[in-house]
Amino acid sequence: MSEHQESEAEEARNTSPEALESESVAWYDDLDMTTVAVAGFVSTVLTVVIIAVVQGLYYQWQFDAIRRVGSETYISPAESIVNAQKETLTAGALPTSLTERTDGDMYYPMADQRVLISLDEAYKRMRSEMAEK
Repeated sequence: MSEHQESEAEEARNTSPEALESESVAWYDDLDMTTVAVAGFVSTVLTVVIIAVVQGLYYQWQFDAIRRVGSETYISPAESIVNAQKETLTAGALPTSLTERTDGDMYYPMADQRVLISLDEAYKRMRSEMAEK
């Protein structure tokens, strides 16, 4: 027998079903499918739980950041004007009793002599100032 024929005979003996079953090589029915299915199910559940936890943490951190930014005091120019006007109104709170001056205009005695005039008088003065322009 030639060397080539010997190698073919050796290969035929190694690939025969009896030879393959006698060796300790993995075969198609060696896997326990229930174990594989349970491992797949457990890994899927764990993956979903981890994703949910990470999303929850992300949204909690995002909410905390928004709340932190929202709690910072930022005063816009318009708010500063309104606040200044409110301070003027509350600091210079006028007493409720009016006194009369000699020329008929009304004023509050404790408000640095701020003169209050009636709407009709203010309208007349505004019309006369507009007519002069």
